[in-house]
Parts: sequence; structure tokens; C-alpha cells
Amino acid sequence: MLQWVKIAASILPMVVSAVQWVEQFVRGESSQAKQDSAVAVIRTLLSISRTTGIESAETLLSDPDTEKIVRQIVDLVVLLENTVAKKRAAA
Repeated sequence: MLQWVKIAASILPMVVSAVQWVEQFVRGESSQAKQDSAVAVIRTLLSISRTTGIESAETLLSDPDTEKIVRQIVDLVVLLENTVAKKRAAA
């Protein structure tokens, strides 16, 4: 269980970075296409970061159940960023 928490903590910054990158550079696409792009970025970051000792995270992401959870985390990060942006705009 602790190993999973460590992996999840390693992935979260990648998810945030991937979402920010996709929101900045992918325009005019559907939410699903943006989510697919974010997951592709996360896969790339995970393959690059094998040298940092979190190679098991990439293996987990290839599992359909885990990928579903990562996609839900992507949606949650997007929702959080949109909510913060709305609050700032209203202030």
C-alpha cells in the first residue's frame, strides 16, 4: 500500500504538468482529445523518468484500471484549475 502512495505522489506533479501543457498548446479539441493528450504526455514523462526509480508507475499506467484512475485525476486537476480561474476572474 505504501508503495502505491509513493507512486501516486510521483505521478501527481506529472498530471498537473501534462494538464497545463495540454491546456496551453491543444486548442479547439474535445475534452476527450485533451484527456488523451494529457495521458500521452504522462506516459512520455513516465518513460523518461525511469532513471528516477519510478519505473513501476509506467507499468501501472498500462493497467486499464489504473489508467482509468489517472484519467479521473486528470479530470479532477482540470476541474480544480477551472474553479480557481473562475474565482480569480470573479475577484
